[in-house]
Amino acid sequence: MEANTTTTALSSTPSCLPGTFNPSPAVKLPAKAQAASNPDMAGTGIRSALFNAHDADITFRSADKIFFKIHSQNLKTNTGGFSAYISSGTSGDAIAELKESSATLETIFQFIYPARHPSLEKTDFATLKVLAEAAEKYQVFAAMNFCYIRMKSDIITSGFKYSIGRTASIIPHRPHIVLAPTPRVPATAAKKASMEWL
Repeated sequence: MEANTTTTALSSTPSCLPGTFNPSPAVKLPAKAQAASNPDMAGTGIRSALFNAHDADITFRSADKIFFKIHSQNLKTNTGGFSAYISSGTSGDAIAELKESSATLETIFQFIYPARHPSLEKTDFATLKVLAEAAEKYQVFAAMNFCYIRMKSDIITSGFKYSIGRTASIIPHRPHIVLAPTPRVPATAAKKASMEWL
C-alpha cells in the first residue's frame, strides 16, 4: 500500500540554469522564447526563456507582454510582496499583470530560486534603481540586499545624478559639514579634560 505524500520543499531551480529544465518530449523550446500555449496567452505575448517551467503554478505578464511561469512555493518562501497574488487564486490559467518590464522581472525572479543569484556588479545605476524599486515593492529579500550593497558602493558617484531617497538630503550637504567651522575651545579646557582621564 502506497502512502500519499505532499512535499513542502522549495521547487527546484528554474530553467534559468543550463540543463536544469526538462520539458516534456512533445514541447520544443526555441533559444529565447516560445509562443504561449495557454489559450489565454496565445497570440498576446511570449514566454520568458528562463521562467517557463511546465509545473509552475502562477503566471505573471510584464508590462511588455512577456509571460513568466513561477512556482508559488518559492514566492511564499522568498518574498513578502506576492502574497496577494498567491492568496487571490492567481494560479492555473489566471494571469497577473505586473507593471515592471520583462528585463526587471527576469532579474528579480532569479532571486527567488535556490540557485546562484545574478551579478549586479556591472549593472548601471539607472537599471539598479529600477531593480531596487521592484525588489522593495515585492519584498524580494535577497534582491533587496544585493541592491542595497551595490547601490551603497555607487552612491557617491551616482547619488547626485539620481537624487535617490535618503542620499538626496545627505549628500548635497557633505561639503558644508566638512568645511563648517569648529567652535574654538580654550587650550586649558582640552588640557583639563585630558588630565581627568589620566
